[in-house]
Amino acid sequence: MKAAKQAHDNSLQKMVTFNIKITPVEKQKILTLAVATGKPASRAIMELVNREVGGGKTAARPVLSVADIARLATNDKKKVLKAHAAQAARHFEVIEDGCDIMEF
Repeated sequence: MKAAKQAHDNSLQKMVTFNIKITPVEKQKILTLAVATGKPASRAIMELVNREVGGGKTAARPVLSVADIARLATNDKKKVLKAHAAQAARHFEVIEDGCDIMEF
């Protein structure tokens, strides 16, 4: 696997290398995390480290059931559903072909 060359702004922080020994299974887990987050492996790992060192200050999103969403006020329900749609949209591709659904 080749590492991509990146331009770093060394005027603010000096970049250093930190090597660790891990098993091939652990390496695959890190690569899976990187693909899932859409970020380089080093950035994905550093976000996890910062979250742990920072005391987990990132707000965890509550898990809402369908019944919970149904009980919300209309405006809150729209916000939740819009956020879920935006999150799900990352997994789909829109193909513009000019055709409409036709029934035969």
